Amino acid sequence: MLCPPEIAQPITIGYPCPSLKNSAWLDYQKFQHIIMPVRSITFSDDYPGINDYAALAQWCKSNGISLVVVGPEDPLANGIADELCKNDIPTFGPKKAAAQIEASKVFSKTLMDKYNIPTAQWQSFDDPQSAKDYINR
Repeated sequence: MLCPPEIAQPITIGYPCPSLKNSAWLDYQKFQHIIMPVRSITFSDDYPGINDYAALAQWCKSNGISLVVVGPEDPLANGIADELCKNDIPTFGPKKAAAQIEASKVFSKTLMDKYNIPTAQWQSFDDPQSAKDYINR
């Protein structure tokens, strides 16, 4: 659900990777583009802050934002895409459940083991002594 470049006003959460910046469908020269830093830096008086996803969705609606591109995995893993999509704001980035594959190494490794996807040997620990015992075995 992308808008034609001449009417789109995207917003990027974080700083986009070069491959996204250079992609054919997101021609930065044709967009009125806003970059929101991930840190709690305010660039306008009415900006709600990156961690209040419901307020951010309302801010996007109020400011005519037609596409949100989320770069870092933390906001994705915490559900920013879910909230934006719930508010009918087109979002480039996975929803919370899908973002876990990048955000949680234990989740990723468990998934790889389950489906026999080759990966390095691994083990997860809850305390340092168990990790030391595993290494020294």
